[in-house]
Amino acid sequence: MNHPSKSTASTDRRLSQTSDPFIAEDLKQMELAPNYSAWLYRLLKPFIGSSVLEVGSGTGTITEHLLCEEKTVTGIEPNPFCIQELRNKFDGSPHFHLLPKTIEDCSDEELRQTRFATIVSVNVLEHIENDQVFLKRVAELLPPGGRLVLIVPAVPQAFGTIDRAVGHFRRYSAKGLRNCLITAHLRPIRLRYSNAIGLLGWFINGRIRHSTRQNIAQIRLFNALAPYLSTLERIIPPFCGLSLLAVAEKPQKETDHENSP
Repeated sequence: MNHPSKSTASTDRRLSQTSDPFIAEDLKQMELAPNYSAWLYRLLKPFIGSSVLEVGSGTGTITEHLLCEEKTVTGIEPNPFCIQELRNKFDGSPHFHLLPKTIEDCSDEELRQTRFATIVSVNVLEHIENDQVFLKRVAELLPPGGRLVLIVPAVPQAFGTIDRAVGHFRRYSAKGLRNCLITAHLRPIRLRYSNAIGLLGWFINGRIRHSTRQNIAQIRLFNALAPYLSTLERIIPPFCGLSLLAVAEKPQKETDHENSP
């Protein structure tokens, strides 16, 4: 298990993450867990249309699944180290277009060149200091009836040293995220926790052992278990977990969000 030195323990990447190589290195570790990425994509898949704006493409683990499903993907990614990974993987793909910047820096004109009906963002919202501004921007971009599909880290009580090291501002509860979506005039239609076992490991590593890096041996073990855990959770949905899936629609009418379930 990795334990922080004084220098790494004091590092706060929440404001430097878009230019920090550590963020790309952390994302690349998750390439050792393709079964986990497939699990996340299975959660997303039922809610995704044929044309997608992916906010925070990272190193392309979810992008690969989208392109394999023959989706047309516009990817937004500001981290230069991740941008290079994406170019190495997807340059030449006729179905992928990369915008190497933040969504806040994208103009309406360049975003609307693609007629997307789904915005996908996996483990990104927690990296944005003002998440409400981001959600309102998404609501502006979506067409009426369009969907935002999110996965975010769950359970605020699990926030620890790993969260801080990788640039997280927060973790979410279902109730808290639902309120954020409604405030942004988006109508929540699905909120679901996943990966209960992963939450236990994250809590031990980040809150008890005060690690600042994910452990590669643990990642490989979890990858081996992921198909069985995902099957179990399809049968018995967990009441909490490491991640939270949220799906929200832009109402057809301005008042529709007030009648959200």
